[in-house]
Amino acid sequence: MRARVRSSRAQVAATALCPLLTLVGCTIGPSNPARQPAPTPTPSFTTSYGLNASLIAAHIPDCTAVTAQHVAIGTAASNALISTCNLMHHKIVIYSWPDAASENEAASLLATSPASFSARGRGWTEILGDDATLNVQLSIANTVAEALHGSVAKYP
Repeated sequence: MRARVRSSRAQVAATALCPLLTLVGCTIGPSNPARQPAPTPTPSFTTSYGLNASLIAAHIPDCTAVTAQHVAIGTAASNALISTCNLMHHKIVIYSWPDAASENEAASLLATSPASFSARGRGWTEILGDDATLNVQLSIANTVAEALHGSVAKYP
């Protein structure tokens, strides 16, 4: 008889606690995946003319030792901001352009560069600074283009 009373009390206690536990977010049994909050989308980084080259380089995963400089390239109006960093054990140079006209002058910059592959996007150009090996250039250009939503360009 005593065992039945204890069993009955335990059932009454469990039944009374179930709605309370449900109110505070506890459930009995498997959880309902439909109640899981949706993940918050991560905003994507977009580039534009006039961005600081160091800011652009900072958005390349695993790009370390970012340093900033200022350099005049072409006409006075096309002063570019540049930043260097190390990616895959190689030094890369990121040029950021103040406007589209300045970015068009990047072709002359690439013509004098030993690089055959580089990445480019709206307001920026990447050049590998220390290796003329085509597969290394292409690998790094692909990594940078993917990170910054750009494209890979081949130059003569």
